[in-house]
Formats: sequence, C-alpha cells, structure tokens
Amino acid sequence: MALFGIRAVPLKAVSLIFILAFVWFFYRAYRNRIPALLLTILLALVSVNSFLLYYASQTFSEAFFLLLQALTFFVFFTFFIDNEGPKSIKNLIPEHLILALCLAGLGLTRAIGFAAFIAVAVYFIFTRQWKTCCWAYFPSA
Repeated sequence: MALFGIRAVPLKAVSLIFILAFVWFFYRAYRNRIPALLLTILLALVSVNSFLLYYASQTFSEAFFLLLQALTFFVFFTFFIDNEGPKSIKNLIPEHLILALCLAGLGLTRAIGFAAFIAVAVYFIFTRQWKTCCWAYFPSA
C-alpha cells in the first residue's frame, strides 16, 4: 500500500505475481518428492482452481500467504530434510534464520500461520535435531 496507494491495477498485479511465485515454489518444493505425474496433475488443478484464481484477482493478502507457505516448504525441505547430515555453525545459523523469517512471515500474515511454528518444533523434537539447533545457538549448552 505504501508503494502504490489504493490503485487497483498495481495491487492486482502484485497478487498475480505472488500466485505465480506460489506455483513456482510449490513445484520446486515437491518436484523430487512426489511422482512427476501426480505433481503435474496437482499443478494443473492448482492452476485452474477457482478459489486460487479468485485470490489472484483480489488485493488481499491470501496470495502472499500462499507464497509464504510454498516458500516455507521449499526452505524446510531444502535445508532441513534433504540435508540432515552434520553441518558447521556457519551453515546452521543462516539456514535457521531463513526458516525463522519464513515462519515469522506466516505468523504475521495470518493467525493460522503460527501453527507452522508448532509443526517445525514437533519435527525437530521427533527427529532429535533440537540438540543441533541448541548447540548452534548456545555452544556451551
């Protein structure tokens, strides 16, 4: 709003960009996780879904929230699930900061986004990666 004011065309263009970025990050997050046929069907359904197209044509923050969701999945899969081996502190801190920014964005955009904090915490507890996280931020612990 600070950049464009209340002009509808730029705001709708930004919503369209957010939806396109959502589809791209959704594809990047799941391309090696699910079969290609299933991913193609999902992307086709997402592309013609009337609710998503409605969000893309509006000036609300739903399109931004969808983008943040897909970005969070992409970051989480890339940094934490695909690369579970031992890492140095120089690699851990930036990865955790990026994930924290994504989670903060989810929580600040929609109240339900705070549930992502719980999901990430449960994942770290069940995979026992919380020790690595604590060691990265508190080496004496």
